[in-house]
Amino acid sequence: MGLITSLRSFGAGLGAGSAFGRASRREKKGRLTEALVQAHRGLDLLRRPHVIRSNAVEGAALVSLTVLAERVASQLRVPGASPRDVSDALAYLKEVSSADAPPELCAHIAFLESRLAGEEGSSH
Repeated sequence: MGLITSLRSFGAGLGAGSAFGRASRREKKGRLTEALVQAHRGLDLLRRPHVIRSNAVEGAALVSLTVLAERVASQLRVPGASPRDVSDALAYLKEVSSADAPPELCAHIAFLESRLAGEEGSSH
């Protein structure tokens, strides 16, 4: 992994974090469709090939956006985050949960596991 790739990945993580902030504000105002659009934009940034989703900034943004997208989508009864986003967010949470991860991030493991199980159940 080169320095340029790391910097590009970090930049995408910051952009995704900004999208999370916008999505959160819209969710708090009850503008759920707009919140989901912002969450999807942030997740799109994190799907770029140069993004290292296991890095701290990128992983935290991935988890935050995925949880928000899944929560809002369930209220709207529409698709939320992609199965890959949910799976990668879970993997990141499980990796950091043994370290000094913020408890609010680790609290989402059961929620994401249930969402992933629902996705797998609906694909058969």
